[in-house]
Amino acid sequence: MVYDQKGRFVGTVKDIGFVPRKDGVEAVGLVVITREHAEREVLWSDVAYVEDIILLGKDIASLGFEELPRQQGAFQALEKVGEATRQPTAEEPARDQAKTCAKCGAENDPKYKYCHRCGARLSPA
Repeated sequence: MVYDQKGRFVGTVKDIGFVPRKDGVEAVGLVVITREHAEREVLWSDVAYVEDIILLGKDIASLGFEELPRQQGAFQALEKVGEATRQPTAEEPARDQAKTCAKCGAENDPKYKYCHRCGARLSPA
């Protein structure tokens, strides 16, 4: 994830490579996919820090990016990831749901046949 110096979510890194500059020289840079799904190039010289996220040394406007609405951000990106998580339908069994032991009430891994707490046989899912 890429954030500008004001802490605003810019986008996610698609690739790292050589970016042509205005003077004709190529420089190392990032290809960033913005929230609007546009590809934008950011020169490595505009990157301030790289750790779990990439923090740019400039704000969005000085990079030539369009100003992004404040209410959108990383949480919206995470919500999209959550939307991609498929939930089981009513017709198909939920294979990843924990099995509850009828004898002691302990929750067990769905692949277990016997309760990890009391040893009772678990009913199939």
